[in-house]
Amino acid sequence: MLACADDGVRVEGLTWSAWTATGAAGHGTLLENQCVPNCAEGKFARYPVAVTLSGVMPSAEGPWFRRLTVTWERDRPPNQTPDAFTLESPGSPPMSI
Repeated sequence: MLACADDGVRVEGLTWSAWTATGAAGHGTLLENQCVPNCAEGKFARYPVAVTLSGVMPSAEGPWFRRLTVTWERDRPPNQTPDAFTLESPGSPPMSI
C-alpha cells in the first residue's frame, strides 16, 4: 500500500532484478482506485511500472528502504499519481490520507 488508508494505490506482483544493501530494482503493477462513482465502489486501473527502492534507514527491525520510485512503462494514470513515495518504517501504524 502506497497511499490512502483504503489501499487506493499499491504495487503488486513485484519481481526484483537487483537487490543490494543500498537499493533495489524490479518490475510490478501499480494499481490505483479510480473512485468512480466513489472510492468504496471504484474499480482499480492497472499500470505496469519499473520500481526502485532507495534511502536505506535503520530501525529496531533492521535496515529498510525509505523511498519507492516508479517509472511508468506505458500509460500514466490520469490522476496526478506521484512518481515517488515515502515508505513508512517497519512497525509504523498504517498510514491514512
